[in-house]
Amino acid sequence: MFFTVLYFVAGVLALVAALLLFLPLSYSLSAAYKEAPAYLMCVDSPLFRFVKERRGEEIKTRLVIMGLPLEKKLGKKRRPGGRGKKKSHEDRALAKSRWLLQVRALLTRGNVNHVWRFVAKLLATVKPRHLMLKGRVGLDEPELNAWLLAVYYALKSLYAEIPLQWEPVWDDECVELEGAVEGSLIPAILLFRLALFMASRKTIRILREIYRIRRRRKKVAAVAT
Repeated sequence: MFFTVLYFVAGVLALVAALLLFLPLSYSLSAAYKEAPAYLMCVDSPLFRFVKERRGEEIKTRLVIMGLPLEKKLGKKRRPGGRGKKKSHEDRALAKSRWLLQVRALLTRGNVNHVWRFVAKLLATVKPRHLMLKGRVGLDEPELNAWLLAVYYALKSLYAEIPLQWEPVWDDECVELEGAVEGSLIPAILLFRLALFMASRKTIRILREIYRIRRRRKKVAAVAT
């Protein structure tokens, strides 16, 4: 009797999981960044509704399952003891230059094309009815601004349909971003696309290189302290 009930419960849970994977979901996300991140994310299905919002330090999460609401409100946690010892300007500049060199090693034509092919397939999977990306970005090194500008025009020439607007800022260091997306998707197809991308040899090589970069940065930070 016990095993019969256990098998029945497992069968019901498997059926619910299958429904959640193959039922279409409607989603919307609007986000902005200017000195602090802010976003509003909504996911709707016939069985549940999930909403997460961040305004400043406050984060709200709301989940409604079959008409039963659950809500959680959080503040951003702060580490005890305050911030650590501040680094000098020279230390920050040296760490930034090392980080930039490591990141540039990843930005090869093959890696960029690999990621953008996945993004194109992802957009086809999530079927956005509305998509908007725009921002103003200024970095403290002019060569990086020039590189970002070249990447921007290269993307616009290859993917003219992407609603991407980017304005370089040459006389100030700033990051101001704004974006919105709305559409529908089937979770099973999205997970299948993601699994193929993560299992590809190119992705595994990129992840290994990122792991090596993180290890090198930790070792350098440990030696510096």
